[in-house]
Amino acid sequence: MQFLNKEDDSESEDESPVAAIHSVNKIIELLSVHGFFMKDICVLVKTNREAEIMISALLDRQDDLSAAAGKTFQVISGDALKISSNLAVQLLINIFRMLVAREDEQAIYRATCARLYSQINNPEGMDEKVALTAQDWMDIASQPIQNLTSYFPEDFCNGFENFRQLPMTSLMERMVQFFGLGTGRNENHIPFIMALRDQIGVFAGGGDQGLGRFLEWWDEEGLNKALPNADDQDAVQIMTIHKSKGLEFKAVIIPFLNWKLNIPSGFIKKILWVNAGQAGFENFSTLPVDYSSKLASTAFAREYFEEMLLNYMDALNTLYVATTRAREYLYLVCPKTTTVEKKKESTVKNELQNILLNLFKNEEESGFVLEENLMSFGELRPAVKKASEINESAIKVSNYYVNERLTSKFNYQKNNDDGWFNARQRKGVVLHGILETITDLKDLDKLISVKMQEGLIRRSERDEVKQAVIDVINQQEIAEWFKNSKSIISERDMILEGEK
Repeated sequence: MQFLNKEDDSESEDESPVAAIHSVNKIIELLSVHGFFMKDICVLVKTNREAEIMISALLDRQDDLSAAAGKTFQVISGDALKISSNLAVQLLINIFRMLVAREDEQAIYRATCARLYSQINNPEGMDEKVALTAQDWMDIASQPIQNLTSYFPEDFCNGFENFRQLPMTSLMERMVQFFGLGTGRNENHIPFIMALRDQIGVFAGGGDQGLGRFLEWWDEEGLNKALPNADDQDAVQIMTIHKSKGLEFKAVIIPFLNWKLNIPSGFIKKILWVNAGQAGFENFSTLPVDYSSKLASTAFAREYFEEMLLNYMDALNTLYVATTRAREYLYLVCPKTTTVEKKKESTVKNELQNILLNLFKNEEESGFVLEENLMSFGELRPAVKKASEINESAIKVSNYYVNERLTSKFNYQKNNDDGWFNARQRKGVVLHGILETITDLKDLDKLISVKMQEGLIRRSERDEVKQAVIDVINQQEIAEWFKNSKSIISERDMILEGEK
């Protein structure tokens, strides 16, 4: 257990950057001195924010870690493998949202795309603010997209109005190409871009239904898709303590063990429901009150102490789960520890790291040795590193190649040809969609505008589609429905007698 003095860390930060540095140093030691493989090591955290801090600290020392491991250092985490967590995928999805949004609703998507594009092109400044001024944000929000070549690729700005009508597969290929997402320094995004391409292929397998439908599908299903995690991948794992239940690793590192006992796990519970009768509010069965130490001197003291006891038990159970995942080596980093006792230190009793320090320091027969704030038990002998059984013949893709031959099939702006993207089939889908929802001819222009916004109708096809709908509705039998009916019900499923 490495105890870090409370004065070494900023009081304003819950996560300790010093603790992250100590944890990275320990990983380097385990790899270089003790012969561990990367897959033998797991870093356990309580929150996603802690995971981000650790990943950032590891990437900052990637050269040192690679030298210690004897090959390229790798780190994986469950959330990090989600397709939607990748910046390039986020940029592509927000471009799609920008394309389907009305012009007066595009500002938020433009700003998001500008931020993501800036972060992708400046990975060294990922943790810093994007270098755009207030005037830049105003221009991005208010200027026509064609005037924003300072913030977006020129080809994207100039062709923006034509992209809505592209099929999904071709649209994505164009955006990857224009924004340079699959080349050079952005090669780390390629697995996620390829995974998104696969998801678009799955969606379009039943026929291209436009951007709007794809985004609905993405929000419902695609958002949680993740890259496959090979069982034999040699990489340090970062996961939450909750997800580690039932797992086992040779070495476990817990970098941020500075938990407060009297704080509920997960989202902080600010409200405690108490018995109202004991406080003189007999007309109510229960009342919500703020959960704080002030309740200890009120009529709700019993409920407060019961909740506090549950919080203590939850913290200790979490500690038990975390510390029993290690098979050979356990390393705890305890930031913000009060290593020098002070009078009237009110928070010491509520902080787990201080409790652990005082517990083992005062127990003479514990077997722990305390030297320079490092408390240790047992020793880990240097091991001879065996030959790796991991398959090292993995394929590395350094560039995402856009299929120009396939893209040209969709380039109807140049050759005025739909290729195998059947125009008649697309118009049939649009007509069916309009006819199944229209209840009044006055709504026709609005419905057609929606289909144009979704990229299913080209501007040049507007009048043709409108006339086709009018021709259907003007048929004598159908016209009578619209003329004489008190109400019109759009397409519905029906159950007929004797039918399934």
